[in-house]
Amino acid sequence: MRNVRELLTVLAVGAVLLTMTGLASKESARRTQCQANLRELFRAEQQYEDTYGSLPPLYITGRPWKFWHSFIAPMVKDVRSFSCPSDPRMSYLYEKGSPLFSGTVALTSCYGMNRFMLSAGARKAGAPEFRLKYLKEPSHTVFIMDSVRPFVTPDLLWKDKRNFRHEGKGNYIFADGAVRHLDQAFFGKWENDKFVTDLTRWHWR
Repeated sequence: MRNVRELLTVLAVGAVLLTMTGLASKESARRTQCQANLRELFRAEQQYEDTYGSLPPLYITGRPWKFWHSFIAPMVKDVRSFSCPSDPRMSYLYEKGSPLFSGTVALTSCYGMNRFMLSAGARKAGAPEFRLKYLKEPSHTVFIMDSVRPFVTPDLLWKDKRNFRHEGKGNYIFADGAVRHLDQAFFGKWENDKFVTDLTRWHWR
């Protein structure tokens, strides 16, 4: 009887470990897909810039739902690139043959653009045009990231845990096209129970 109990315990532990391994593997695949999405959005931003001579507007004042992703949508090969598979609001889009999938639904914000990426910021920094190539430190500047809002500033990003849906971290693409899997600590430090953000990683410079 004792051997049977021990065997059942071993089997139960093994089942738990297999489940955990399976979940970790699924999340790893979702994170990889999310990073591929960011690369596709970055490619579309570059194509828009090449076509129209500048980056798309972050938003159009007085036009609800007219944000940056609406401008680059024609340049995106698969509209599901706007939808992070680890965002629980979007998971059904990745179910095979989902009847709910549509281009309009896919444009629901799963990714946010850096709120400081504005033409006014480029002008203030002395850039001749609102184009990525005129950023002095593109490898140091956040461009698009995991978010439940279409555009974000650091304070908004830190407030919502849904923005860190990849095991407590988020995926970010920088203005040089590099994708990184980061947590909040990369962007600043805690001082007297308050997180102080390094804004040089956000402003147009």
